[in-house]
Amino acid sequence: MAKRLLVSSALAAALWAAGTTPTARAAAKPNVLFIAVDDLNHWVGYLGRNKQTITPNIDRLAARGVRFSRSYCAAPVCNPSRAALMSGMRPSTTGVYDNSDDWRSMIPQDLTLTSTFRKAGYRVMGAGKIYHDAFKRRGEWDDYLAGAGKDPLPQGNDGVGVIKFAPLDAKDEDLSDWKIVQYGIDQLGRKQDKPFFLAIGLHKPHMPWNVPRKYYDMHPLDKIQLPPTLDRAKSLLRGAVNAGPPGPRTAPPHPCPASPSRFPAGPCNELVARPRATSSGVEGRSPSRGPGAASPGRGRRGHRPPWGPRRSPEPR
Repeated sequence: MAKRLLVSSALAAALWAAGTTPTARAAAKPNVLFIAVDDLNHWVGYLGRNKQTITPNIDRLAARGVRFSRSYCAAPVCNPSRAALMSGMRPSTTGVYDNSDDWRSMIPQDLTLTSTFRKAGYRVMGAGKIYHDAFKRRGEWDDYLAGAGKDPLPQGNDGVGVIKFAPLDAKDEDLSDWKIVQYGIDQLGRKQDKPFFLAIGLHKPHMPWNVPRKYYDMHPLDKIQLPPTLDRAKSLLRGAVNAGPPGPRTAPPHPCPASPSRFPAGPCNELVARPRATSSGVEGRSPSRGPGAASPGRGRRGHRPPWGPRRSPEPR
């Protein structure tokens, strides 16, 4: 059946190509702006999962197109989830299960999303984190931002245990994500001689949750409302720790006190507030206008599929 469907699809494509003019085929190739936001999860305004989230630009972008309220990643780890999305193949097919697996040796270049666009006559450009940063294959791209530099380091306390966060006494322009977005805006503003696929990958809100202090100020600790499923989450975490192998525990004691869903500022408030601040910081990455405000190309319709790797489904 799969082979018959493949043959039928190929035949239909050939008939379409033979029966349309070059002008019609060109008009049917919209520009594509692909936005990857690392670990964004569902704490964005338009999904309604957290009323204290402040993401007006992402909400505005979502209002302009189709949004999916149940989109989950192929694996809850960076490398296999990105490899799956960019190849269309599950980890069980490719063998890419962990961040240490070099996907380049398991996924042929001609099977990737970027190569598919190039074969269709697109110019393929990118910047930032699209694949896992540890493994690069620049041959898939016609143009890729060579380097966006490193973010400034925080001063003083930088988090709780292995969970890293701190406000930065820096400007938006000092961050690597700013430079990545600027590359995208520059490409959108140029006249292109062919349809294009433009991938922009933002590193935040992946840890460390270090963003300019103004975004921390948007989420005061004493105003933070904790998730109502906190007690169950604590129980699951403690169960996972207790079920571990003999020897040193694999996780520190949970920093959140028992019971109420809201209490004075403390470590747990920070663990909720800092990802929110970092998501708000993603909103400030555009040097001249909010994400999605630029029109992809001149006079050409564009598709903008925002993408944030989702974790596994969780209870409401």
